[in-house]
Order: sequence, then C-alpha cells, then structure tokens
Amino acid sequence: MKTPTTQDWMYTAGILDGEGTIMAVIGRNGVDTCVSVANTHEGLIDYLVERFRGTKGSYGNEGKNKKYYRWRIGSKEDICWFLEGVMPFLIVKIDQAKCMLTLQSLRPGNKHNQDEDTEMKVALQVVNLQRLNQRGEDPIA
Repeated sequence: MKTPTTQDWMYTAGILDGEGTIMAVIGRNGVDTCVSVANTHEGLIDYLVERFRGTKGSYGNEGKNKKYYRWRIGSKEDICWFLEGVMPFLIVKIDQAKCMLTLQSLRPGNKHNQDEDTEMKVALQVVNLQRLNQRGEDPIA
C-alpha cells in the first residue's frame, strides 16, 4: 500500500462526494457498515485499493449494462482511518462521515457486549445515516 499524500486525500474526497457511499444497515448479525465507490473506470478503483486498502469487485457487463467496479472498506479500523483522513476535504458527504464516525465510536466490535442504551444509540446513528443518504434536496445548494 502506498501512503496517501494530501493530494490523494483531497482527490479522493471529491470522488467520495460524487461517486461514493457511506452506509450502515442493521442485519441479523448486528450492524454492517461500509464505505464504497463504484465506477466504470477500473484504474480509479485500483488507485483506491492501492492507497486506501479495501477490496475491489467487478459487476455487470450483461446485455446493455456496462461493466463497473467497486472499491469497498468494511472494518471499523479501516473506515475510521479513511474517514478521518478524507473528512477535512469532504463537502457533500461531510454529515454522513461524521455520523459514521460517531456510529463506529459506539461499537465495541462485538454486538453481544453492548448494553441496551448503547444499542439504541447505535440504531439511532444507523437511522440518521440512512436518512442522510436518502435522495432529495442538494445539501450544498
């Protein structure tokens, strides 16, 4: 992995603002979180994997659908490291990044070790993040 420069963080903030997703869902095994970017340019996804860890997947290419690629990070440590680095340069997804960092700070890593109060706070942050991700008014308009 290459160490990201300030320019890498700035560029990637723009990519995340335009093409990225910061999400959380509550599933049977607790809360699943991830930060991802999908794009049809494979080189962009390779760039993200090379500098910011994570995984690369490829999808589509059936019929009229153009093949696209996705970069994804999912571990608490990777998400926090990435968002703390990119956050000073975010514009559109700054609130999602803050919400995700708050959510991650509440997670001990093992759902079964949480008290009811913490579980409620986690659930509230998941709902807040989902609300922020809904399509609607442009947050920078």
